[in-house]
Amino acid sequence: MIGTERPWALSGVFHAERFWREPGLSQLPQLADKQAERMVAAMDELMFCLARPGDYVLTRQPMHAAHLDYLFHIGFDFHNEVCDTEDENGGSGELPLLPAACSFRPFAVLPHHKRLSELLGIAYCEPEPSIIQRVNGKCYSAAMRTRLELANPARVAFSAAEVFMLAQAMLEKSPVLLKDDYGVSGKGILRVNEEAALRRIVGYLAAQEEQGCHTRLIIEPLLPKTLDFSALLHLSKDGELRVESVQQMLNKDFAFRGIMTPNASFVRELEETGYPELMERIGREMHRDGYWGDICVDSMRLEGNEWTPIVEINARKSMSHMKNGIDAFVAASGMQALFTHYPLAYKSKPSYEQLLDRLSRKKLLFERMAGKPGILPLSANTLLAGGGLEAQGRGRLYAAIVYRTEEQCRETEKLLEEIFAELELRLLN
Repeated sequence: MIGTERPWALSGVFHAERFWREPGLSQLPQLADKQAERMVAAMDELMFCLARPGDYVLTRQPMHAAHLDYLFHIGFDFHNEVCDTEDENGGSGELPLLPAACSFRPFAVLPHHKRLSELLGIAYCEPEPSIIQRVNGKCYSAAMRTRLELANPARVAFSAAEVFMLAQAMLEKSPVLLKDDYGVSGKGILRVNEEAALRRIVGYLAAQEEQGCHTRLIIEPLLPKTLDFSALLHLSKDGELRVESVQQMLNKDFAFRGIMTPNASFVRELEETGYPELMERIGREMHRDGYWGDICVDSMRLEGNEWTPIVEINARKSMSHMKNGIDAFVAASGMQALFTHYPLAYKSKPSYEQLLDRLSRKKLLFERMAGKPGILPLSANTLLAGGGLEAQGRGRLYAAIVYRTEEQCRETEKLLEEIFAELELRLLN
């Protein structure tokens, strides 16, 4: 093993927005989903995608032994340690013993992470929590459009009455999106098509205001998008910006579906619009506001070849960073990867060992040395998260489809779905 000069302690909390929103902020209606919460809590295992040789991946529960064996077999080299970084004390057990040279590298910076890094005895260098909170709000993203003199159809409402007034006016021309300032991954965003639905939502907000809550929602018209994409940036503490990649997003109903590498013609087209220069301007403005670190800028292409360069700014790592890590891993084989996930339902808790064995026997399991296309499973605990909660459990398998041609990718996914059926794992929409 080749050790890193300063190993990273990689931490993943994938619902950081709940730590950033201030108390007393009203919320849009949403359904509680305990199984989904357990899946999200287990997503910290995905941080291995960013690990370099000798790094440490901190997870709430141990990574699955069979999954670790497979990852080490194909060439990943990291340490897995149990530490709940969502808890300011690292969880209920003993804290792991990490080298003092470690540098804390979270998916998203939480208010208590500085204290936790001190307890772990490792280095910490992140902006102040108040800055992290500010730049991650959707209001900040909307304001950045105006700041950079971009088209900005968004309006911010500070009361239920104002939500109704602004949204009702927009509904005359198109459906409307209501966005929570700290909503995450499809939650905290509602599409409204008619006034009757708007009135029900406004009533829900007004009831919270009567209990002492305050409202802050972004109101936007639904734009006719044809493609979602994201730019990954890294802003150093001294203000130097690095554009790491552009990734095409596959979203469905505002929720993440997958990530693929955009083709060369799209990248050239993007460059011609001045997109890279705009990303540099965003970096300069964010550094002026006191931020440094990882940035993911979500963007859209619209019908008529119009562009919305800032849909949302996420001042943290993103799923596209995981895709970047896998791209680097498979690049030596001359292939690329589709980063995706499969929501699955099952009557009894599945066997992860059986899934790997079935993939292997069908010659679908990615083997780096063989240099052949295949499936690289990226998670295990997210798949098993629903076991034991209900008569029908639900889980989520994250995977990279490694391929040379899009036809290979489609064929591999089709064969994978056949394996799901054989194992009595029902693929959900």
